[in-house]
Amino acid sequence: MLSLAPIRYSKVLRQSGGPIERIEHAPGTVAGVPCTHAMAFLVRDLFPDSVRTPMQIDQADGAGSHRSEQVACHMAVSEALERWAIFGCRADPSKYEAGIHLDTTSNGFAAFPGMFDTQARKAAFAESIERHCLMCWWEGYLKHQPLLDLAEGVRAIQIENPYSSHFVILAWRTDELSHVFAFGAGNCRESATWKTLVELERTQRILREIDRVAGRQRSADFKLGTFERRIEYFSRGRGLESFLKRLQMEAVSSAKPMKLLFDAPVKGPWNRYASVWRTIIEAPSRTYLSDADDYFFW
Repeated sequence: MLSLAPIRYSKVLRQSGGPIERIEHAPGTVAGVPCTHAMAFLVRDLFPDSVRTPMQIDQADGAGSHRSEQVACHMAVSEALERWAIFGCRADPSKYEAGIHLDTTSNGFAAFPGMFDTQARKAAFAESIERHCLMCWWEGYLKHQPLLDLAEGVRAIQIENPYSSHFVILAWRTDELSHVFAFGAGNCRESATWKTLVELERTQRILREIDRVAGRQRSADFKLGTFERRIEYFSRGRGLESFLKRLQMEAVSSAKPMKLLFDAPVKGPWNRYASVWRTIIEAPSRTYLSDADDYFFW
């Protein structure tokens, strides 16, 4: 897709009146492939801290990994703008129409600095397909097939996708004493693989941060969010056992036809820099929205 990031993001930093406090980047690797890791931080007073979990407050609002330093930074900014829209909608759901009453998570949001809103919709739809297939698989409605290791020590499966042409991949690896999971979707297997490997690195960093916090005594007012707890739960013990059990199971029945509950642009102050779109596909159940740790979705 044609990106106008060099133009639309030219004044995205706070010093130019924009919503981004700062952008940080450093060289790194993804599965041994050299790339740049970038992080973008939103200006703190754009929304109240209450719309984020305590751990999210001190973390980057957007991240990007790419072989190109510029593209990685643009990706980080795009994700931060997406978060701005998510947090803004949570803070004032009556002001912004984004289907928050249907799904309070970040599921199906995407920001893209293109010429048309439909460019953001493609990214939002791909993420919705990825998450929907994951939920349907976890609940036993979709099949999977094993893949060759995506990288050294990275096992993976491809989840059945009867809804679109996207490849949907779920991968995991052992990190010290824990298992780290990630999932991704793309228009081709190579794209889905790269996205999944990038997410694996990010999930690993989140798990390490959770373990670091756990190494201290968690205060009564410091509580992990549902998705953070699920990442921790499935990394070991009973959570890991339940994942391995699901891996051995066959699909119990076919998934229902796809039904879109929300599919529209999310208008707000972020549109000065990027288009934001949200797509919500009706889930096989509402369990993923519960506070339960033992549902494989984050």
